[in-house]
Amino acid sequence: MGKQLIVFDLDGTLVDTLPDIAAAANRVLKNHGYSVHQTQRYAAFVGRGLSRTLCSAVQCSLEESSGGGAKGSVSDARFRSMFSELLEYYRRSPARDSAVYPGMGALVDDLKSQGASLGVFTNKSQPIAAAVIDALFDRGSFDFVIGSQEDGREAVPLKPDPSALLNHPKLQKIAKSSILMIGDSEVDAEAARRAGIDFAGVSWGYRGEAALHGAGARAVFRSPEHLHRHVNQQLNQWR
Repeated sequence: MGKQLIVFDLDGTLVDTLPDIAAAANRVLKNHGYSVHQTQRYAAFVGRGLSRTLCSAVQCSLEESSGGGAKGSVSDARFRSMFSELLEYYRRSPARDSAVYPGMGALVDDLKSQGASLGVFTNKSQPIAAAVIDALFDRGSFDFVIGSQEDGREAVPLKPDPSALLNHPKLQKIAKSSILMIGDSEVDAEAARRAGIDFAGVSWGYRGEAALHGAGARAVFRSPEHLHRHVNQQLNQWR
């Protein structure tokens, strides 16, 4: 069966957001006396929510059993203060230096013109994700954007848990066999597997081809053009 709904990850799939994430995080680190990181280093930190990005940057760990409290090189109280700063800085400038990957804007426009439903499923804060989409894509490009809660204490678990996606009203009317999820990380691949939907990996993002194959992704594309052809084939089967 062909696909009716295409669900994209945001960071590392549609948009290179590392410059703005790194700028906001490094400002927080500098404020609190920590060493800053080069922008590309954040590729290893992102993917499981902004709180984990910050925790990786300061080499701490988040304890799920204690409600997400930080342990390690920073006290829980200080981490929460730093995280609030990070959200504030990032909200102010979520897309100043971020850019849509070449070819992905054309892919989104083409899919929309063909009548496909498009969504975004990200671990980024919901308001920040929406701001990035609004800044970098035409109005109405996506039917929905699913992000995390603003304060870092998610009411619905982050990916790879697929609950936020599966519970969205849009999916209640579409068979899982008609959904394709596209992402750049093992987190995305695992979310698709748990959701019972097909997955296509992209190797130009923050994890790379080996990590995607290691996570069980069977279809991994090295360029937006190759992905474009694949998705068009899926839509043609639907029509």
